[in-house]
Amino acid sequence: MIYPDTIRRVGIITPAGRLAPELVESGIAVLRKEGIKVDSPAPLPECKVAYLAGTPEDRAEQIENLWLDPEIDLLLCSRGGFGCAQLLVLLNWKKLARRNIPLAGYSDITALHWGMASKRAGLPVVSPMLGKLSSIDEKTRSTICGAFTGTERTASVNLISGEAFSGKILAGNLTVAASLAGGDYVPDSRDKVILLEDINEPVYKIDRCLTQLEQSGFFDQVQGVVFGSFSGSDPRELEELFIRFARRTGKPVASGFPFGHNLPLVSFSFEDTITITGNKAIIKR
Repeated sequence: MIYPDTIRRVGIITPAGRLAPELVESGIAVLRKEGIKVDSPAPLPECKVAYLAGTPEDRAEQIENLWLDPEIDLLLCSRGGFGCAQLLVLLNWKKLARRNIPLAGYSDITALHWGMASKRAGLPVVSPMLGKLSSIDEKTRSTICGAFTGTERTASVNLISGEAFSGKILAGNLTVAASLAGGDYVPDSRDKVILLEDINEPVYKIDRCLTQLEQSGFFDQVQGVVFGSFSGSDPRELEELFIRFARRTGKPVASGFPFGHNLPLVSFSFEDTITITGNKAIIKR
C-alpha cells in the first residue's frame, strides 16, 4: 500500500500549475488500484496565465471545498510549478484550522506548507504528488506510509559540521522559502531542524537565498540544517557553499539527504523528528 489504511479517500488539488491530462489519469489509476476513492474536481476555469492552473480565487476555493469535506482523508497536490504563494492571503485559515487534514506535496507546495505551519492549520506532508505516483521507485514508496504513521525511516547523509543534532522538521524548497522571508507566513523555526532542497539553480542563487533567510534571522535558533537534493547545480561548488554556510552560521549542517525533485524521496511530515548521528539520518514521530 502507498498510504496507510486511514487514507480511504483522496482529494486532488491543483494549487499551482496544471498537470498534463495523461499524468492525471496515470496517478488516479495508481490510487484506484490501491482501493482508494478519488475526488478529482472538474478542471478549473481557463486561466489567461499559461503557467497557472486557474485564477488564485478559483484555486483557493478548490482547496477550501475539499479541505472542509469531512469525507476527504488526504489532500494530494497534482503538481508544483508556481502559484501557491498567491493563495496564502485568500485562504480562510481560521476555518481551515478546524480540520487537521494532511496535505501532501513539495517544491512550490512549500508556500502552502509554511502557511499551514504558521497558521496551525492541517498537517504538511512532504511526499510524491499525483503526477509522480506512476513512476516512483520502491525506496520512495516504502517511506510514504511512515509520513502518516510515524514509523522510523532512515537515510544516509554527509555530516559537514557539528555532531549529533535533532529536532522537529521544518522543510521546503529554498527559493520558495526565501521568497516568503520577512512575511506573515514563515513558521517559527526555533529548535527545528531545517530541510532544504532546490532544482536547476546556479550556486550563486542558492547562496543568495540562504543569505536572505540568514539575514532575516530564520536560522538564529535552529538545531541544525540538512540540505537535500540540488539537482542541476555544480556539486563541488555546492559543497563548498554548504561548508561556508556552516562556518558563518555556526550551526550543525549535513547534506545529501534524499529530499527534493529526484528519486528516491524520503517522505515525512512536519510532526516528525529528524536525528542526525554521524552520517545517518533517522526520522520518526
